[in-house]
Amino acid sequence: TTPEGGGGISSVVLMNQGETYRPPHLWKEFEFFMGWMQSYVDTVWSAWDYTDAVKKAVSESWINAHPKGGWTNPHTHHNVHLAMVAYLHVPENSGNLMVKNPMSMYHHGLPLANPNNAWKTINIETDDVVILPAWLEHMTQINHSEENRYIMSLNVKGFL
Repeated sequence: TTPEGGGGISSVVLMNQGETYRPPHLWKEFEFFMGWMQSYVDTVWSAWDYTDAVKKAVSESWINAHPKGGWTNPHTHHNVHLAMVAYLHVPENSGNLMVKNPMSMYHHGLPLANPNNAWKTINIETDDVVILPAWLEHMTQINHSEENRYIMSLNVKGFL
């Protein structure tokens, strides 16, 4: 199962197909991107004070497609350190990324006008790349465009 809803599909279900599955981060088409993103991963890794004694590598990647009415439900990425989302095609009105404030569980005693204030919108466009801590709950808004929204997700894991 995947967190995709409303007709959204994901190649993440193919990851357990053994040698027949070649993840997108290994495709020749993404070779330049993979080189480009490495310095950004290094910068974030350092800024977040992750240990310098650990090697890091993309552990898996996949592509999601969201047709009109499609979205990704709230989720986190387990057993990895960074989650990265590359926005390959984001038509106008196809929805944005949303992240949940990890401190929202402590807001029960606050006089909030809207309990949904726990979720914040990150406006995204084609070619944007977002790096998140893997533990941060995130989701997408519904795609209201007639065109599909395409993203590539990558997990970065530290190794000893």
